[in-house]
Amino acid sequence: MQSWIEDELATAEFGDRRLKKRAGLLLDRMGGHPQLSIPAACRGWAETAAAYRFFANEKVTAERVLKPHQDATVRRMAEQEVVLVPQDTSELDDTGHDETKGLGPLNWEERIGLFKHTALVVTPGRLSLGVVDVKIWGRREGRETDRAKVKKMPIEEKESFRWIAGYRRACDLAQQVPNTKIVSLSDREGDI
Repeated sequence: MQSWIEDELATAEFGDRRLKKRAGLLLDRMGGHPQLSIPAACRGWAETAAAYRFFANEKVTAERVLKPHQDATVRRMAEQEVVLVPQDTSELDDTGHDETKGLGPLNWEERIGLFKHTALVVTPGRLSLGVVDVKIWGRREGRETDRAKVKKMPIEEKESFRWIAGYRRACDLAQQVPNTKIVSLSDREGDI
């Protein structure tokens, strides 16, 4: 395994060393060609099938895949004087895939999919150090839209709470790397 992959997966815990080895192989294949699909990035059908088995394994969760990357990102942050932590939300449009579970309406009711709120770490020189937080959710059908009722809801129940959670994550990071100045960034939607 390449040393950067070993560094990236240093804290990976899947409960099975074979899964960690498979994670390293997938990171090598997909990290080298992030624009490719799983079959296109893998070398042959056997490797592709093994990739799908990896992702289908109950020990392989989004949290367990992301955690070692987050840990490595924090280690990279500690080497910097200043880092920026921009956060923003993207739509993942799955219109036409009605059988997929957990999808909800996007900004237009005719479109369905998920929302993804990501906190990325970059240097002032624009070098990406990694992702430190991701929240993915689907909106409920018929969610509350009456402004008066929404205004009375606790902030923790609103979608906009993601901005506060992202800022709190940046504050937690500042505690972990006290010699690095952390600058949390959001667009005007985060001005709540």
